[in-house]
Amino acid sequence: MTPPTPVPYRLDWPSTAHAAYVGAMRQVSAMRRERPSEGGSHERIRDPWLTNIEGAGAELAGSQLTGLAWNALRAKLRGLADLGDDVEVRWTHHDAGGLLFRPDDEPDRRYILVTGALPAYVLHGWLYGHEVLDDGQQVGADDDPSRYWLHRDRDALRAMTSLEGTRLAVGA
Repeated sequence: MTPPTPVPYRLDWPSTAHAAYVGAMRQVSAMRRERPSEGGSHERIRDPWLTNIEGAGAELAGSQLTGLAWNALRAKLRGLADLGDDVEVRWTHHDAGGLLFRPDDEPDRRYILVTGALPAYVLHGWLYGHEVLDDGQQVGADDDPSRYWLHRDRDALRAMTSLEGTRLAVGA
């Protein structure tokens, strides 16, 4: 199967500063609560500051590109999706990375794979969480469910133009 056509998006400078601020505040909040960063445990993240800032940038890029509202601050603590009602953004620093899904993630939400770095990102496609659960390959620690992820390659993703309810959707 061929991966869908990626969609590049570049944040303007005020948006770049906004994303950096939100990511930094997420990290400060995690440190203040003496909790691991929202992206996972400190052992798995090489640089939690970078992960939080780039993750926020990827979410903002996804929001601006799709037209879905960004639930920027403390979304995970309130059970909100990253974008709109049901879209989660998964950023990876690996240029050839795939979509990652935690076993405790919401299976009925839609998950977008994003790569890149502030201010330029690429949205590669999306899947429902249950599609990753059904066919994902386990990566990480076998003995601790909180430390492993399910992975789907890019060729399994749906095109961004098929993400209903967004300005990217064909016929939107």
